[in-house]
Amino acid sequence: GKAHRLPNAADANHFRRVLAGNEDASMESFSAAVANPARVPPELASVRGPVLLYGGATYQWFDTDLFLELASARPDWTFAFVGPTMGRLAQGGLPPNVLPVGRRSYEDFPWYIAAADVAIMPWKDDAITRNADPIGLFEYLLCGKPVVASPFPAALERGGLVRIAKTAAEFAGSIEEALEENRSGDAAAARMRFGFENTWENRAQQALEIIAGAREARSGGGGRV
Repeated sequence: GKAHRLPNAADANHFRRVLAGNEDASMESFSAAVANPARVPPELASVRGPVLLYGGATYQWFDTDLFLELASARPDWTFAFVGPTMGRLAQGGLPPNVLPVGRRSYEDFPWYIAAADVAIMPWKDDAITRNADPIGLFEYLLCGKPVVASPFPAALERGGLVRIAKTAAEFAGSIEEALEENRSGDAAAARMRFGFENTWENRAQQALEIIAGAREARSGGGGRV
């Protein structure tokens, strides 16, 4: 039979309900809600300067050395981590501008994305990252946030929607570009449009169309699919 690959997606209804108060909110009203969130997570309420967000686990695929070099080089930036760290980012040994928030509920997570200026994904090159398709990437783009990521395939697949960086210096430069670009809404709208086009509802529709096409081919040609 023929194999079909369906990428991951974002739960746009959930994010619209949490941030805009309406899971049917238009892209325009959702964009306004992200730009002016109704609340800010308490850990970030008093933060000054740009907020860089990493959402997810900092397990073996996370490039701790690259990240610590980046964080130490830019003490004027705050790096917020939402998710389990497994001791890889122990509070005692971190630069003061690194904020390990810890695990948060899926209900609260959209508020952290809304409060961030840029999302980062500093990953190692290994078997996991070469085959990963992180849902967080879709969620960042859904919220229109700039993303700077290591060159793992799923990030490269997003083309111009994601900035690619290999070293701490490249990450810093790409983040600076993203912070400057925030002054223009065109790139943010393109990212958000991608998010609205890549929802779980759309994935289900694609799957149904593939199944319908296979059934039609089977009934018409009499062969196996």
